[in-house]
Amino acid sequence: FSAGMIDIARQRNPEIPYDVADMITYRPEARYDLVTCTGDALNHIAALSDVEQIFRNVRSYTAEGGYFIFDILNENEVSTSEPFEMDFSDTVRVWFQMTRPGNKQVNLKIRVYEQDALQFEEIIRETVHAPTTICNLLRKTGFEVVKCENRLLDTNNPGTTWFIIARR
Repeated sequence: FSAGMIDIARQRNPEIPYDVADMITYRPEARYDLVTCTGDALNHIAALSDVEQIFRNVRSYTAEGGYFIFDILNENEVSTSEPFEMDFSDTVRVWFQMTRPGNKQVNLKIRVYEQDALQFEEIIRETVHAPTTICNLLRKTGFEVVKCENRLLDTNNPGTTWFIIARR
């Protein structure tokens, strides 16, 4: 999700090509049946005009009838938290702490450890966008909104994320 994480992924998986680009300007030549954007990546874009440009670009490389699936933060579920850790393997763990410095703003402090040695630390700043606003921008840019819910599966448990499925 960040330059540091991509560096680790490249070191571990040198045979996989990684495109690292600006979401606002990225426009590959190929067309895809499925485009995904996970990890609340769109919340890293503060200006709605830039989000709209991303949607226009994604539409240009999504095949006719293809899908664009992504997630955004659920403002009602994002709260300041005590630090917590997640183990990603026997040797890699990630420390997280979320803070809310202002209205619609979220900071996520991350530390990545490997073999208990700190690999890198960063603060990721995110903007919480209303799902209705995001879905309206999708429609404006020519997508059909198939699903916009705060749960991925058909359960009664709302989550911390909105899952959006759009079709070209």
